[in-house]
Amino acid sequence: MPLAARNAIDFLSTRAGLTPRDAYALCSIAVSSRVTQVVDIVRGVHAMVPKNLFTGELRQQIAVV
Repeated sequence: MPLAARNAIDFLSTRAGLTPRDAYALCSIAVSSRVTQVVDIVRGVHAMVPKNLFTGELRQQIAVV
């Protein structure tokens, strides 16, 4: 889970142009984490960033396709 949070902060810093501190603050209030895999001791966690927090142009900029 800490790795998923760090990745979300890095993603928002690079794609949305937020400072790491602003990205951290945004993640602390808006990002939800989901356990997506628990098999044979391997655990997967994803940090979900709601795209509706961003304006249209920025939303297109951070889109992952």
